[in-house]
Amino acid sequence: MGISYSVEVDEERSAKAMGRELTVSKKDAVELCRFVKGRSLDGARETLSAVADGDEPVPLKKHNSGSGHTSGIDGWDAGGFPKKAAEALDDVLYNAKMNAEEQGFDTDEMVVEHIAAHKVGESRGMKPRAMGRATQWNSDLIDIEAVVLQEDYEAVGDDEAEDENETEADTDEGADEGGED
Repeated sequence: MGISYSVEVDEERSAKAMGRELTVSKKDAVELCRFVKGRSLDGARETLSAVADGDEPVPLKKHNSGSGHTSGIDGWDAGGFPKKAAEALDDVLYNAKMNAEEQGFDTDEMVVEHIAAHKVGESRGMKPRAMGRATQWNSDLIDIEAVVLQEDYEAVGDDEAEDENETEADTDEGADEGGED
C-alpha cells in the first residue's frame, strides 16, 4: 500500500519525507509550510530552529484576528512563534535531508519544492469538569509531507543524449561538406 503524496515528483532529482499523525496545530503547521517553501533545505531548517527559539517570527496570514502584532516581519503585522509545529517540521525536513543523502544528492543544493500539512483525524481526549462531568477535548492529527529538489541536477541520460546528438550533427556536417566538392 505505500504512502501517497499530493504532488507528482521527478524521482531522479528529488527526495521525499513525511511526518504522520503529528499532534500539532494545523493552522500553525500550514503557516510554517507557507513560510519555508521555496527556501534552501539548510536555510529552511535554520529558519525553523530560529522560530522554535523565538528569534524569528512567522507571519500569520489567515485566521489572525486576535493574534498579536509582532515586530520583525516585513510587510505584515500579525505574527507568532509556533514552537511545537516548528520542531515537528524541522524533524520532517531532517528526514528529507537524510533521505536525499541516502539517494546520493548534494544536500547543500537542495530546495524545499513542496511542503504541506493536512488534517488526517483527531485524537480523542476528555477534560474533567465539575460535578463528575467531562467534556471532549480532542486534538487534531496532522500529516506533513515534504519534497526537496536538487536545483542544478543534470541526469546522466541527458548527457549521453546530448553527446549522441553532437556526434550525429558532426557526421551530418561531414557528409554535407564531402558532397559539395
